Amino acid sequence: MKTLKIFIAASILFMMTANQHSDAQVSIGLGITVRPAPLVVVRPAAPQAGYIWVDGDYVWDGVAAQYAWHPGYWMAPRPGFRWIVGRWHRSHGRWFWVSGYWRR
Repeated sequence: MKTLKIFIAASILFMMTANQHSDAQVSIGLGITVRPAPLVVVRPAAPQAGYIWVDGDYVWDGVAAQYAWHPGYWMAPRPGFRWIVGRWHRSHGRWFWVSGYWRR
């Protein structure tokens, strides 16, 4: 159990650090054999002109041993960057979620 807690804490720290870099691509969690069905999301109105919609993201829930969906949100733009949406990536017969990130 202690090893699992250390792994989860290290994964979260890695995600936080990697998301600060413009080229960061994060694939955290365990691979799953069946990719979840695409979600239909209704985007609310932007709070201000120029805001960017950040799509929802799958986050690995180590306790439940499954990916959990976190809904999208509006974010102020980062000048000189563009948002790359998260996606499912297939590798070695399993699916992994690659989180969205900012790219310069």
